[in-house]
Amino acid sequence: MEWISPLLAIIFIVWFIISVLRKKSRTIQLAAIMWFSISLFLYHIGDLGLWAGWDYETTRRVASVGFYTQIPLLLYMTYLLIPPENKSKIFMIGSVILLLPWIWALINIVDAPLVYLENMGGKSEDLIYTLVLSYIVGAIFAIIYCYKGAKQHTGELAANITKGAGMATIVYLILIVILWSSIDAFGYDATWLFGIVSIIWVAIAGIPPLRIIK
Repeated sequence: MEWISPLLAIIFIVWFIISVLRKKSRTIQLAAIMWFSISLFLYHIGDLGLWAGWDYETTRRVASVGFYTQIPLLLYMTYLLIPPENKSKIFMIGSVILLLPWIWALINIVDAPLVYLENMGGKSEDLIYTLVLSYIVGAIFAIIYCYKGAKQHTGELAANITKGAGMATIVYLILIVILWSSIDAFGYDATWLFGIVSIIWVAIAGIPPLRIIK
């Protein structure tokens, strides 16, 4: 029954993306939220296949593409959320550095997809922990600049959307780290709940502005 969680996430994210695309007056900030949602959608397509027992080698690569694009699209989302006049060199340089491990991972997707539903070891384990660390650092970087961007916006709507994205990412990061840790801490793989966490992220970051913008 673990496949239900990613399936629900896919349905919810598709509904959200369609709703955004239908908005005639959508702001660049709302469009930015959609970009990270796309990476979550890709991940959960593969995640659904893994838990549902579809072809393992294919679905883990689909899930890997989704996972490997999450930080790049989160950083792109943050780039769009920050006011144009406040995009500092530190942010741009930091973003490029944080993109490097994910570019490498995407280039090597055929030979180095994530390992799912089996014991890790050797290079696979090193890859997983390196990417998890890179993920956490990248997410924290995005959170910091979302909150900075919220303070820099002169418009209330843009500021609220940017702050909401930062808040959603804090909740998201805490929850996925807890779920990741369940494997080592309790010997139980609770990562099938990632779908619920993705729904929470979209609900916090995307639903409030979706209700306001016509």
